[in-house]
Amino acid sequence: MEGNGNTIKDVGKRITRVLFCGPHFPASNEYTAEYLQKHSCIKVDVLPLEDVPKAIGNYHVCIVKSMRLDSDIISRAVQMQLIMQYGVGLDGVDIDAATKHRIKVARIPSDGTGNSASCAEMAIYLMLGLLRKQNELQISIQQKKLGDPITDTLFGKTIFILGYENNLHNLRIVTLENNIPKTPLPNYKKTKLHCYKLSFDSSTNPKT
Repeated sequence: MEGNGNTIKDVGKRITRVLFCGPHFPASNEYTAEYLQKHSCIKVDVLPLEDVPKAIGNYHVCIVKSMRLDSDIISRAVQMQLIMQYGVGLDGVDIDAATKHRIKVARIPSDGTGNSASCAEMAIYLMLGLLRKQNELQISIQQKKLGDPITDTLFGKTIFILGYENNLHNLRIVTLENNIPKTPLPNYKKTKLHCYKLSFDSSTNPKT
């Protein structure tokens, strides 16, 4: 095997080459490379985003980070066997183009990977950070000022949380304040918005 920077030439045996696109989320490629240390037939590279189009033809597996693999880039991936996107979703992959070139595309599930729990907690963190004026507070701390700025609490506020399934299916409703409007949901535009309170018990699924 001969190496030249990020370019690896196969000598004697086939090397499976894995490409991580871009410098962001460095733990993804660092953990992968560490896990594969004992597998000399697999090599992990990280390339700047601008270098991906011209180098992608040398790789067999691609993990997309902070860019989109469009049909033009995918058409250059002449050795590609599998494309994945770091994190949940495939918005960074032209699936039709990959299918046309007989490249498999894998979707990373949110359940069991920590992604859904992380997103849910981030939503709560952002709400609290907004009310507590996190950025202004950080400046006050650096200036050793107390009591400024004046912040607010979540208590007493009306909030709206939109969830896209997943963990909500693992929750059990234990109480319900029944003031839901009788108007069917499809006619929601014709009626005043009502709010109702749900209490959940996550004991049915320890993961939630």
